[in-house]
Amino acid sequence: MAFANTEQAEFWERRAPEWLELESRLEQFGGLPGELAMDRLDLRSGRRVVDLGCGGGRTTLELAARVGPGGEVVGVDISAGMLAAGRERAARLGAGNVTGHA
Repeated sequence: MAFANTEQAEFWERRAPEWLELESRLEQFGGLPGELAMDRLDLRSGRRVVDLGCGGGRTTLELAARVGPGGEVVGVDISAGMLAAGRERAARLGAGNVTGHA
């Protein structure tokens, strides 16, 4: 897939393994603002949501839990490595209402 910002796509593809390894620690700092933002949304059952810059899918999966099986969440990330990790995590957890796109 061609990206408008090839430099950023290459940067995040190189950084994906490191980011995923440190993801739990990074969530300690960045997780609260994301939680607060999700709390402000009207995430009722059946809603459709797009998670831009979804990384390894943690937020995507939380959004999916909030909209329930009748809802849908699409995770979008520039890194194929991040998306692969998110897809694997969603499959492992049985989140059937999640898809990922570059």
